[in-house]
Amino acid sequence: MPGRFPMVSVFLLPNIAQNFKAGCYMLWDLYHEFPQFAEEQKGVKLLWMHGVPENAIQMADKRIHTLEDLQGVTIRVGGPAAETFKVWGAAPIVTTAPEIYEVLEKGVVEGIAFDWIITEAFKIPELAKYATLAPCPGGAVCCVMNLEKFNSLPPDIQQIFIEEGERHWLEFPDVQMPYIASVIERWKALPDHEVYNLPPEERERWKEKAKPVFDKWLADMEARGLPGEELLEETFRLGDKYHAMYPTPQ
Repeated sequence: MPGRFPMVSVFLLPNIAQNFKAGCYMLWDLYHEFPQFAEEQKGVKLLWMHGVPENAIQMADKRIHTLEDLQGVTIRVGGPAAETFKVWGAAPIVTTAPEIYEVLEKGVVEGIAFDWIITEAFKIPELAKYATLAPCPGGAVCCVMNLEKFNSLPPDIQQIFIEEGERHWLEFPDVQMPYIASVIERWKALPDHEVYNLPPEERERWKEKAKPVFDKWLADMEARGLPGEELLEETFRLGDKYHAMYPTPQ
């Protein structure tokens, strides 16, 4: 539901989490630093959250190495990412995930912005050759439980849900990170397939170009009476911390 969790929506912005582990740890810290995260979860029992990392740009036949390469490119995106790709000069097309293979196969789009975790499940390497690691919007996943149902459980069972939810939050990335690294390695091993990581100076250009997206988000947070500037500043700080601790597979 759009707007349901405005604090979590910081993860729908570009250049937030470069990998799964950094994203999950960033969300863990943010949740415990900003009481507004818990306040917007009222009515449900939060079990865990995952910070979904930046989607990779996966192109059928065109290499994307700079912002200029993206100009006018038709690219499939998830709904919230469309605004960012428009600002970057692309021609985003929003579809559901099950439609991705078809629109890429039929040439409706030249490429997609997609999550490495499910790239192989959707057989994208059959159709796309060039992948770019860029500061694309990612997302977040919240696992919640009906609060009335949770409160009806015996205290010892409630504690199991709480402890296992926290363990999943912090340990699940240790499963996902090696898998994502293996997906990238298999992609690079395919004939004529490449993975390109934008250099820092080019990533910064993409981030600066997306300033109108950040400004709009900040204005929306201010209108809601939420600490958007503080949240964004802390999110970037935590990103620097955890990206240094947990390098991104590439």
